[in-house]
Amino acid sequence: MIDLKPYFDAARAADDEVQRIMNDMNQHYTAGTEEGKQAALDLRPALAEAKEKAADANKLYLSMRDAAATSNSAAREFVPATDHLKETGDPAKEMTRQEFDALNAAAKVKFIKAGGAVIESD
Repeated sequence: MIDLKPYFDAARAADDEVQRIMNDMNQHYTAGTEEGKQAALDLRPALAEAKEKAADANKLYLSMRDAAATSNSAAREFVPATDHLKETGDPAKEMTRQEFDALNAAAKVKFIKAGGAVIESD
């Protein structure tokens, strides 16, 4: 499985840069001065460039994520053609309650620790 963290981190950093520029523009513009408005307008090219970089970084991350999700899915999507392959459990690791109760304490502990299961009779 490929590590997608570097792609995600790059996309997130690009999005954070867009937000930073937008916040700078907002601070300048809401200062209420003509110089502030001009400073906000001067940041428009930087915002456009940051948005483009963010879009590219997000597309790259999504492409890598989608490719990683489909390249490893063949085994997960496999379904046997018939149900006869279903296992009902290892008969050597199952016993009825009556058989289990007949064991001594040490044998009971050994059976349970080995993964044994007690089948309740109906």
